[in-house]
Amino acid sequence: MTATQDEVIDGALFLYHHYPVDNAPTIMEHVESFARCSRYPVFSVNTDRGFPRALAGMHFKVIVLHYSIFGGDYYLLPKRYLQYLDREQDAYKIAFFQDEHRFCTRRFEFLRRYDVDAVYTCLDQEQHAAVYGTYTDVRDIRSTLTGYVGDDMIDVAKRMFVPDEDRAIDVGYRARQLAFFQGRGAQEKHQIGERFLEHAAASDRGATLQLDIDASETSRLYGDSWYEFVANCRGMLGVEAGTSVFDLDDTARVRTDALLAAEPDLTFDEVEARVLHEYEDKIPYRTVSPRHFEAAAFRVAQILYRGRYSDVLEPDVHYFALEKDFSNFDDVLARFCDPTERKRMTDRAYDDLIASGRWSYAAFIGAFDEHVASAGVGDSLPAAERDAIERRLAKGAALGRAVAHPRLFVRRLPFPGKDRARAAYRRMRQEREVR
Repeated sequence: MTATQDEVIDGALFLYHHYPVDNAPTIMEHVESFARCSRYPVFSVNTDRGFPRALAGMHFKVIVLHYSIFGGDYYLLPKRYLQYLDREQDAYKIAFFQDEHRFCTRRFEFLRRYDVDAVYTCLDQEQHAAVYGTYTDVRDIRSTLTGYVGDDMIDVAKRMFVPDEDRAIDVGYRARQLAFFQGRGAQEKHQIGERFLEHAAASDRGATLQLDIDASETSRLYGDSWYEFVANCRGMLGVEAGTSVFDLDDTARVRTDALLAAEPDLTFDEVEARVLHEYEDKIPYRTVSPRHFEAAAFRVAQILYRGRYSDVLEPDVHYFALEKDFSNFDDVLARFCDPTERKRMTDRAYDDLIASGRWSYAAFIGAFDEHVASAGVGDSLPAAERDAIERRLAKGAALGRAVAHPRLFVRRLPFPGKDRARAAYRRMRQEREVR
């Protein structure tokens, strides 16, 4: 039997967004874990490819909205998806969020407008009531991590592994400078790299190290290039993910932007003294990140600012704890440069974070399954019907992608005379530029 207008499908509709370009591999690993690991039917739909015609006649017991949909001040849910959410009053709706410290008023309004039942947040449980419990009607608030350990990550780490003695980089790091309004915690992401370079240059031991540390936007790496970089490092710098300003009413961003528009040369410390001190650390929003799991999988020693890291990492057990004032820099460097101590640290991190399975996607989805089971999802859907529903939802996906990204589609589509057409197009563009 196939789904009809009046039929409720015993499964979960999973909506996410993914452009057909290179992106952080952890995003799609998170997306794919639901259908891959759940014991219940999960039907994934990429909103970038338009609204599947068949979806209009389908009603799912659960609808999951992935964090990739919520892009800060814009949401990647076209009008037809919003209409669908509005119509599906009987579905149990779950939203996953990341980077939820900004544009909060829009998020709160969305949760109220579309009657979202449950939220998975990177906030600690102690902060649930102060945020979603106060500003929304969401009944079920659960803490989650930004990512977990997947089989793909483990496989890549094994395939690309480089023995410690053969690695060309002693300490590596990549980051980007974040907007001032996100607070001092966000500035740590690039500042740890800058300060480490300064202290290493002034240290006899540090001056002998091969460092590859860069916080510029152009230095960012994706896909296998990122994994190759990690595999070639003996050590990796890092800080807690998240920010120290949780902008509940969007005023921290508005006030900071207005101040910088008037005085664009202000330093962060000056902006903090005049505006951000009112917001700093009012609602803690720091967490462990997939980078920490990646380093553990590749057996790369982590040199991190001392922090909580969602109680996943223990200082001087899973990472070399660097004080934020660099007062113990020489001690950390001495311990890191000892191959025996470095191996002891990476072995513990691998055993506890990777080999234990405690932080795996399988474990995470196992807990998620208990949640959707409580919402009424079962295993009554026959395999043949699951396949039929997936085919119907996938129908027209390629066309939807072409409509959303016509230039990309034409660029990849093979057809007779393509090379000549491409050359003619380039000549036309060049002639226009000359004029």
